[in-house]
Amino acid sequence: MQECGVRPKELLDIVRFQGALRELYQQASPSFADIAIQYGYYDQSHLIQHFKRYYGMSPGQICW
Repeated sequence: MQECGVRPKELLDIVRFQGALRELYQQASPSFADIAIQYGYYDQSHLIQHFKRYYGMSPGQICW
C-alpha cells in the first residue's frame, strides 16, 4: 500500500467535501443546509468550515 501523506480521516473529509462541492456546482440555486445534511456534515456551518479549509475561500466569495 502506498502512502499519500494524509490521515485516513482527512482523506475521507476531502472526498466528502469534493462530493458536496460537485453537488453545489450542479444545482442552479444550491442550499448549503440541504447539501450539508446530504453529505453527512453536522450542520451548514460545518460544511462552510470545510469549504474555507479546502477551497480557500468562503462560499460567499464564490459566484454561483
